[in-house]
Amino acid sequence: MSDFIPMNELDRAIKAMARSQAGFPDFCRALCKGELWALIPFHPEIEGEMLEIKNGAAAAVTYSNAGDKWTAGSKNIDNTSLQNLIDKLRDLTASTFVEQGGGQAVFEASVESKGSAKVEHVIVNKQGDKYFAQREGEPSIYELDAKAVEDLEKAATDVKEAAPEPKKKK
Repeated sequence: MSDFIPMNELDRAIKAMARSQAGFPDFCRALCKGELWALIPFHPEIEGEMLEIKNGAAAAVTYSNAGDKWTAGSKNIDNTSLQNLIDKLRDLTASTFVEQGGGQAVFEASVESKGSAKVEHVIVNKQGDKYFAQREGEPSIYELDAKAVEDLEKAATDVKEAAPEPKKKK
């Protein structure tokens, strides 16, 4: 995928402004809203996607989608708890844009879609009581709402194995 496909109002405003200065007012409005999609829009219904999460000091966990099932290694994952994590990733929005972030990495997420050579990766850092996010390979740094990040971290720890399927009677 060589061409960037704008996915939110800010992305569309940036593309419009690149074509013409007439897009500048829309860019300013979108920038003030502070909309951030930490990752590309994630579609769990698409087969062959992988989501890798590193929550704090814990080892990274890779979730793979095959049809209607999610797995982590050889374990089946509860779709509801994983969907909650995906929703929290989607809900990340910037409270403001900053010149410089900092601190220690507290959360990382990567998404790889089937058929795409590109892996979307975002790192969330914490410095004091502030959280910052940055997409890999992009200069923009976003300050995030602390509650949203804490909810995301909780959702990551709440992902659980799927209940075993009942054995069929013979």
